[in-house]
Amino acid sequence: MNNLTLINTNGKFTVDSREVAEMVGKDHKNLLRDICKYVDILKDPGSNLSAANFFELSSYIDNQNQTRPCFLLTRKGCDMVANKMTGEKGVLFTATYVTKFEEMEQTLKTPAVKQMTQSELIFGLAQCNVELEKKVTALDTRFTNAIDIFTAPSKDDWKHDINSKINQIIESQGLNHQKFRGDLYEELELLAHCNVTARQSNLRKRMKENGATYKDCQAATKLDVVDRDVQLKPIFEGIVRKYQAKYAMAV
Repeated sequence: MNNLTLINTNGKFTVDSREVAEMVGKDHKNLLRDICKYVDILKDPGSNLSAANFFELSSYIDNQNQTRPCFLLTRKGCDMVANKMTGEKGVLFTATYVTKFEEMEQTLKTPAVKQMTQSELIFGLAQCNVELEKKVTALDTRFTNAIDIFTAPSKDDWKHDINSKINQIIESQGLNHQKFRGDLYEELELLAHCNVTARQSNLRKRMKENGATYKDCQAATKLDVVDRDVQLKPIFEGIVRKYQAKYAMAV
């Protein structure tokens, strides 16, 4: 692969980490691991830097129709990845992304706006109003559902509320219950750098040592683990919200 595709997101141009991994001959999962390390360093309060200026967490649908995590790299993010590389592939990657970003910057500097007559402007506004009315009508139900879906989980019963949100996604999209939840925890482990399965096992051991019955110990789920960790809860809630937004707008 000798090319990169720039993605325009609200005026910010980025490159998909899958393309970067393919171009530099690196497994995507290994590149994700490296980027997560960079993000952790950038998030350090002492760095006075914003990780969002370098990397933006995103997702994609794989060949098995499963949602997987990826990152969108800004030019600064590409610089950071390139600085860790040597050899021919590193040189080609650097030359390619620098050229792509410079071409896009030059394109943005080139005026491409055609002066419109008053009649053309009035006609164009009328057409926009017609299209807008159509979209508002079509999206009315989606936004109504979205407002309900995006209600923050109750602090008094966070586990129950977040579990309900997950079940709503599964039922509305006809997803496999076990597979979807497994994907959620897999993404949590990637972002939080933890082993939820191991923590679940440790939780059950502690419950047993404290006199809990075998049945109660086995009933302890991975969501119980998340519910007990103040750092994991907001990360997991963010993951669930991402899928809520994705499926709400896909109705």
